[in-house]
Amino acid sequence: MFHDRIDAGRQLARHLRYLQGTKPLVLGIIRGGVPLAFEVARNLEGTLGIIWVKKIGSPDNPEYAWGAMTDPHEIVLSNLMPIDEEYVREVVKRQEREWEVWRRRFGAATSLDTCLGRVVVIVDDGIATGSTMIAALRRVRSFQPSRLIAAVPVAPIEAVESIKAEADDWIAIETPSHFHSVSSYYDDFRPVSDEDVAAYLDQSLRQP
Repeated sequence: MFHDRIDAGRQLARHLRYLQGTKPLVLGIIRGGVPLAFEVARNLEGTLGIIWVKKIGSPDNPEYAWGAMTDPHEIVLSNLMPIDEEYVREVVKRQEREWEVWRRRFGAATSLDTCLGRVVVIVDDGIATGSTMIAALRRVRSFQPSRLIAAVPVAPIEAVESIKAEADDWIAIETPSHFHSVSSYYDDFRPVSDEDVAAYLDQSLRQP
């Protein structure tokens, strides 16, 4: 159980101590992964960045991902349940407008060219189906990092198995056999806003 995303990020940093000295690039999946990535980067003396991945939530439970899309709109669909592809196409069209808003606001922080030859850690606040993390891993892998690591506080064991095939290493602090939802493993799981993301990026730039 985690108090909030800051607490979860600090716990992840302790599990990633073996990366100390590598100065990793720590990419938070926007938006919920950014507070955790900030703590990981701060504790490992790494660089904070963000990665564009947008969850495609199921119609009856938006927190539960049917899939995810990354820039430039690569779509990864879950294999854990039947998918309504027409619904997915409609969601992707709606999200394209949000992409443009994010791009205008955070464009300078989204370049993945700096992944080349670096240790890269992709951080999120939790995994349900694994689609969001898999989309992020595949996107970053195309930029040829020297080592690619997935790090989350909580994930169901069946999702972890799919992550193993995409990452060089992975950290999941909790892997419950009876998974409910990511939010149920936090005392405080309030939404992360664009303003919060901007504040974390600004604070990381001001750190020595």
